[in-house]
Amino acid sequence: MKLAELCGCNLQGTCRLCVLAHADKQYAELFGMPEPKPGALIRPRLAPVSVVKIPSETYIPKAEGLAFNASLIRWRGQLLLAHRTGWAGCEVRVIPVDDNYRPIGPSVQLDLLHGAATFGREDPRLFVFRGRLHVSYTGFTGSVTSVLYARLRDDLTTEAICAPHYSGRRAWEKNWSFFEEENELYAVYSIDPHVVLRIDGDTATVATQSPTNFPWHGGHLRGGASPVLVRGEWYHWFHGAIDLGQEWPTRQYNTGLYTFMPRTHRVLRLPEHPLAWADHGTRPADQYCSVQFAGGAVLDGDLWRVSCGTHDRWIEVMEYRHADVQRWLGVPTRTECLHLGQRTEFREGCSGWTCRHECDAGEPEAVPGGVCQSCSKWEI
Repeated sequence: MKLAELCGCNLQGTCRLCVLAHADKQYAELFGMPEPKPGALIRPRLAPVSVVKIPSETYIPKAEGLAFNASLIRWRGQLLLAHRTGWAGCEVRVIPVDDNYRPIGPSVQLDLLHGAATFGREDPRLFVFRGRLHVSYTGFTGSVTSVLYARLRDDLTTEAICAPHYSGRRAWEKNWSFFEEENELYAVYSIDPHVVLRIDGDTATVATQSPTNFPWHGGHLRGGASPVLVRGEWYHWFHGAIDLGQEWPTRQYNTGLYTFMPRTHRVLRLPEHPLAWADHGTRPADQYCSVQFAGGAVLDGDLWRVSCGTHDRWIEVMEYRHADVQRWLGVPTRTECLHLGQRTEFREGCSGWTCRHECDAGEPEAVPGGVCQSCSKWEI
């Protein structure tokens, strides 16, 4: 059996079969390939179409602090950008911007004061729930951080604030990534294992939990932008961080991307390496770590807009072509189907790997590497 006959990416190393053939001894033997060596398949960084740097003074006067750790959303046709205003005791501001991220309206400071956010309101993420604009943020009391979210009115005034309590919470909580599914509110709590919470006002309970069986070489896995649903697959842009030791910089952040299924929330695609790393060369001398902190993601047609905080000093928006992102992610593993459940074996003559049913759909263009990608019987 030749890999080229089943490969879904023309031997480019991005489909699941190529990954297995290069990383797993059993699959290497199956396709008559040399025994894989550690790190044999290294996925390169993905070059953005452009990176737009936005100095803090673009959005707020210097006297008010710094604008960084931004979130981005397209709300009713208009791009809105939210950011924090500095370090200790900071606030959250929202401003409408054009497609080049230039202000086109007044900046609004959100009223997010709460008993769990008495000392600061940090790191906003904009999302939509039941047709209303919301913002999640980290509240700080001076000793404890908690995740809160607020429902906003059309004029960006605050209508309600919730502080969801999760019984399994850590003492220091940040980086929940909120999203709406089937009219219910959820949040990615942990990436590995993949834990998704169901949010109901001030209560948070575990909705789903599943292992994340993918190698990752970007350090700590932490949340990021609110997940975006694209053709039945949730895209979650997140940040990783590697500890470098006591000498400055003590840590280097990076930007990663993975996808997960609706309902079961099982991880489908998680590349081994980040898309991008924070640049040590641009780190200010008084900044203890190199930071690239993804807080918002918008898919406009074929263009991803990913807003980041950089070195806790300014905002950058990285733009990627969706087609490039798709190629970089590779073909999904697809270990399960919402209709037929788990699949465990290979059927001769079927172009879908690990298919347990007799394929009678008559769609020979199905892409191998995990499932019958173009088969109408499978979730896409």
